[in-house]
Amino acid sequence: MVKCPNCGSSAPESARSCAVCATPLPRPSVATGVLTPPIPPRAQTAADAETVAGPFVNPFSTGSGATNLVPGQTFGQRYQIISLLGVGGMGAVYHVWDSELALSLALKVIKPDSDPLATQELERRFKRELVLARQVTHTNVIRIHDLGEIDGIKYITMPFVHGTDLARLLAAEGKLPISRALPLARQMVSGLRAAHEAGIVHRDLKPANILIDDSEKAVITDFGIARSTSAGTFATAAGAIIGTLAYMAPEQATGKQVDQRADIYAFGLILSEMLVGKRGSSGGDTALALLIERATHAPPRLRTVDPAVPEGLDALVARCLAPDPAARFQTTGELEAALDRLDAEGHERYAPAPPVEPPKRSAQWLPVAGAVVLASVRWRRREAP
Repeated sequence: MVKCPNCGSSAPESARSCAVCATPLPRPSVATGVLTPPIPPRAQTAADAETVAGPFVNPFSTGSGATNLVPGQTFGQRYQIISLLGVGGMGAVYHVWDSELALSLALKVIKPDSDPLATQELERRFKRELVLARQVTHTNVIRIHDLGEIDGIKYITMPFVHGTDLARLLAAEGKLPISRALPLARQMVSGLRAAHEAGIVHRDLKPANILIDDSEKAVITDFGIARSTSAGTFATAAGAIIGTLAYMAPEQATGKQVDQRADIYAFGLILSEMLVGKRGSSGGDTALALLIERATHAPPRLRTVDPAVPEGLDALVARCLAPDPAARFQTTGELEAALDRLDAEGHERYAPAPPVEPPKRSAQWLPVAGAVVLASVRWRRREAP
């Protein structure tokens, strides 16, 4: 029997993939009987890549053999490429088999650039992602394993999350029922709170950076442009705009210094999209048009789009999306407490109790009190010997 490196299920030695999660299985060598890295057949690999990330394309155009990573190829002496998971601004992420750990991992490699300065910037952001992400130990934040270099290509490894990301989930389903959206939202805020308490602002929170595994566990990833608020310097120059426009807070779009309230704004946009679907702007559907509109006006309330959204949940999202950071939740701890006051369907369980004021003494009772005291004195005088 062979044990699946992803889910732990047992399978016959003749099986090429796990019957439970479809992960390619390591196969025993005929000569040594030692488990070797899984080599998925070409047809299966193409289907996997098409399911996860569309038809497989080489994310790099340099033509170098070291960067032309294709399924079935070995990267260095340790990693075998299983499939391409996605391509981003910093490079590409692959599902790989780690022969030393006998475990499937996610491996992110830097995309080479013809401009040496641009390559140095990518490498700097790559290292920052490793350093910052390792400062946060939380079940809802991705854990970076290692940073390495093979044939001049820097890479980082992290756990492979068997599932999808929130962007693909929303693209497939449009929106989610409240009973499903709220548990995911609570996990996202829990992970964000851990990052913020460690002094880290994500600055690029979006559905594509939130992984959802098969057990509905949300994991925040991609801290490539995160900034440490405890550091004395800033990662970007004043006035620079960095992030994804569609999920960017107004203050971030104008190049101002940002704090955790920018992540709270992005979370509000994500939760809104989970509940009522993606919304365009009145001036057009471009990300820039949306950004300009949000800088001066809060987005329409959720109940104007879907009256079935409970008032408590609607008010929470509206507060996250206030254009003025001072009008939002000031910390993710405060946001988490507000989420805890909602039940599974988004209705408020209870409202904070108002402070109890001492009863006010009214002047109209003073004559009555005086009469009682006077009567008491006369009564005692009458009983005296």
